[in-house]
Amino acid sequence: MKEFVFKTGQGSRSCNEKEIIKVISNSNYCKIYFADSSTLVIAKVLKWFETEVTQGLFIRINHSVLININYIGLVNLKEKTITSNFNNEIFTISKRRISLIKESCLLHADNNSGKAFS
Repeated sequence: MKEFVFKTGQGSRSCNEKEIIKVISNSNYCKIYFADSSTLVIAKVLKWFETEVTQGLFIRINHSVLININYIGLVNLKEKTITSNFNNEIFTISKRRISLIKESCLLHADNNSGKAFS
């Protein structure tokens, strides 16, 4: 697994990519949500995260959300939503990414991950 060191105005924070639950973009900034319930805002775009994280561990579900597949609890393809098993937060899947998510999550589900599909 990759280790990241994020520099901020208050210093720096290092973490393993498995500790990241989701990354939500807001223009040229991203807010990173960690498993210990802490957050961090950094000056990076979401595309940077897509290229830096391990392929298959994170999936981009819409324009502004990149989520760790280990924290996906329920994928509802009819309603085009994903529910996080970390805090039951619901995310909308974009039309463009529905087939990619279906393929990725189904492959991950074949590995007995416990994901629920509807």
